[in-house]
Amino acid sequence: MEHYVRGDLVQKLKQDNEFGIGQNLRRLRIRKGLTQVQVVAKLDLYGIEVGRVTYNKMEHNYYSIRIKELMALKQIFECEFNEFFEGIELPEVVK
Repeated sequence: MEHYVRGDLVQKLKQDNEFGIGQNLRRLRIRKGLTQVQVVAKLDLYGIEVGRVTYNKMEHNYYSIRIKELMALKQIFECEFNEFFEGIELPEVVK
């Protein structure tokens, strides 16, 4: 899915119940000792305006995360990108 915002191309990661990173976002946030409100405040420092309700939707796989949001969360959680995708398995190839 592509969106144009202020002339910039913004890519999103589409989440659903089967393939989402929400559980990992929550795990990384808790590991860092942050509340959702604190994460939202830190995102704001990166110029990313996301409310707590929207961030909660990220953690519950109800929000398609923008790449720039994921990049900022990587900095906030001091983690590697692969940590966002831990435990997510591709379905088996249907023969």
